[in-house]
Amino acid sequence: VREEGFDEIYRLLLANLQTPDLISARRYGRPSPAFQGVYLWDSAFIAQVWKPWDIEVAIDVNLAVIDQIKPDGRLPHVTTHFLESLFTQPPLVAWSLWELHRWEGSERTREALRAAYPALVGYHDWLMANRRLDCGLYFWAHPYESGVENAPRFSSRNERVLADTTQLAAPDLSAYVVLQCEALASIARVLDAPADARHFQAEGERVRQRMNELLWHAEDGAYYDMHLGTGEPVRSLTIASLVPLWAGV
Repeated sequence: VREEGFDEIYRLLLANLQTPDLISARRYGRPSPAFQGVYLWDSAFIAQVWKPWDIEVAIDVNLAVIDQIKPDGRLPHVTTHFLESLFTQPPLVAWSLWELHRWEGSERTREALRAAYPALVGYHDWLMANRRLDCGLYFWAHPYESGVENAPRFSSRNERVLADTTQLAAPDLSAYVVLQCEALASIARVLDAPADARHFQAEGERVRQRMNELLWHAEDGAYYDMHLGTGEPVRSLTIASLVPLWAGV
């Protein structure tokens, strides 16, 4: 049964692997036939499932996201044949590429890091300029950016009424930024850029500290969104309350 399960996983992965087309000049992994495009955080995870099977495909799946970068440095949530999202998504492609190098540590993964690094730094700068709050934490421009759009922290059962996420310091996005900082620091070390490595490591630590200062709710034992207007937590327990654990916060 276990072997049949893994066979099915890779059958689906192969069915969803797209050859170069009008969307992407290289192979990319769509999440499913219903979602035909290059999706940011989906690709980061899809690459992790591909890596033990074919590291070259895993690299392409990540670099296909990098290829979509906008002139201002933004990586879009999705690019399809007929639309390009104005939003972004959880910034996990740096983490994903670093995990590929940790897995194999070869010259081809090192070359992928080298090729992607300028865009990854540019995207990080874009997030700091467009998603960072004065308190040093990060916000989603829209619930759909989070990838967990039908969450009670953002809305009721009526999804036509959504919270203004620009007023929320978000534990999940802030944690993803920590992961991105750590990945960029590790990539910089491999590329012999020690000053960059120190910069990103320190930045990740600063975000960690602010999360603990502002988003930790001791009574509930959880991280919550903080409303900027009131300074109060949004006490809605969701997966976002656990994402900081992944980032070691």
